Amino acid sequence: MMAKHVVQHFLRGAGIECNGPNPWDPQIHDERFYLRFMLKGSIGLGESYVERWWGCERLDMFFCKFLGSGLTDLMPRAGVWRIKLREALMGLRSKIYSRRGAESHYDLDRNFFFTFLGKHNNYTCLRWDGVSTVDDAEVQKMHLVCRKAQLQQGQRLLDIGCGWGGTLAYAAENFGVRGVGINVAEEQLAHARKTYGYLPVEFRRQDYHDLDEKFDRVISIGMIEHVGRRHYREYLEKVRDVLPPDGLFVLQGIVDLTRRATRDPWTDKYIWSGGMFVELGRLRRDAEGVLYILDEEYFGEDYDKTLMAWYENLRKNRAAIIAKYGLEEYRKYEYLFNACAGGFRSKRMTVGQIVFSPSDLRSTYKAVRLPL
Repeated sequence: MMAKHVVQHFLRGAGIECNGPNPWDPQIHDERFYLRFMLKGSIGLGESYVERWWGCERLDMFFCKFLGSGLTDLMPRAGVWRIKLREALMGLRSKIYSRRGAESHYDLDRNFFFTFLGKHNNYTCLRWDGVSTVDDAEVQKMHLVCRKAQLQQGQRLLDIGCGWGGTLAYAAENFGVRGVGINVAEEQLAHARKTYGYLPVEFRRQDYHDLDEKFDRVISIGMIEHVGRRHYREYLEKVRDVLPPDGLFVLQGIVDLTRRATRDPWTDKYIWSGGMFVELGRLRRDAEGVLYILDEEYFGEDYDKTLMAWYENLRKNRAAIIAKYGLEEYRKYEYLFNACAGGFRSKRMTVGQIVFSPSDLRSTYKAVRLPL
């Protein structure tokens, strides 16, 4: 009974009422929810949702209010300390980060992801200037990245963390580049090789540490989160080493705005093990003396829209997903997309693109913005 009163009082601080009448109010189906949430914090909140101990009409609104209130900073920190201890024991070796992320998430059945992604299978923030479909938002994002990289016919492009290959293929088809995509997730690479074998692109199972060749341009979309904050500088040094003096590097990543230098324990345990949002100040400092920053753009509201669009696709395919993968898997991603959308909407995090170069091209580089 004490746990119930504690949790109810806690949530009221964010304007949330258990079993209340508002669409953001959680409806409690199992009283065990209160004790688990009180003792396990983020992990307990997510686990109890997946287990159907509670539900919510508008989960995205629940998380926007909850995260925006700052109450998460007062939640039990046991999960966070476990993450920190594990990192200390590993020494934050970034190869381990990459492999763990692939094994726990990106090497899952590709067909599950394809139930909610667009036709180019971009599993990162899309852009939504005057478009309304996931397919069109994917094209707008990819075209913008290519424009920021100033791609030209015949150039050699490297995509670090190429996913299922959609962006590299788009660049080859629409800008006439040759390319190499590297990844550590074999399931994604198998799809990319099969789908885009007709293009002048190569997809390799390779860690970026092992690169030893030259490219005209480099892009990396949604991979920096798996590098590890202590490894930003060596990551940027590797990019510098593969570029010519006038080369360009376009980086996209999720940026932490809380300054807590951590990540959500539930997400770390069940989705992206080892992933961590970008600490922007540290990234900028580690770039000093390695690469020049030519341009920065941030657009967290677009990730909110992207996540809600993925959720809508997930919801449309609910019956088929549950039949093949189970109700718990469906609820896990329902929870993930809405929680992350609430995080971007509440300004706890944002997403951005940064353009780098080995040379100081700040006086000549022309920033590209939507509409194109």
